[in-house]
Amino acid sequence: MTKRARVLVGLVWGLLAILPLQGQAWKTRTDRPADYPRPPKTPERLFFLQRNLNANTIVYDLNFSEPGKLDSKKPLQVYWLRYEEGGKRAELSWVQRKFGFGYSARPLKDQPGVFEVELVAYDRRKLLLKPKPDGRYAAILPIAGKPAELTHIYVYADESGWWPDVKYVDLFGREVETGRPLRERFHD
Repeated sequence: MTKRARVLVGLVWGLLAILPLQGQAWKTRTDRPADYPRPPKTPERLFFLQRNLNANTIVYDLNFSEPGKLDSKKPLQVYWLRYEEGGKRAELSWVQRKFGFGYSARPLKDQPGVFEVELVAYDRRKLLLKPKPDGRYAAILPIAGKPAELTHIYVYADESGWWPDVKYVDLFGREVETGRPLRERFHD
């Protein structure tokens, strides 16, 4: 077997290893279930993402290189809170970072301390990572046509195939100007 064939076989087996064997309960979770846990608020917490598959949660936290200064190369830490396994923290796999829940970020030259962030799974709507007047940071993007601070995301996907088929995404946040809660559902 060639080296390339071994790599491909390894990749396929790696993908199969991370695909969960599951029942059909995910089909009934059309809105974020009320019994899904909310990750605790921390000074570093920006937002979290939950899916209809289970209560395991992907968390997006600030990553500081020194107190008060975001790491310019990696301003966010993204990881699992595995509530289905007692709430333990787990790192994302390479596949999850590259194709699912990772991000890219670049500092804006004309706005010191501000980053443009693009989530890997949906690159058509970028967010700005910027300091608020109180010195904390917020993830800002339009929700329902208004500038908003993103608080969480709920993804509804058909998980019955080899790759999840996202049916819709709900964005939740607070309007920057008024603090009013906002929600927007969009389909790809």
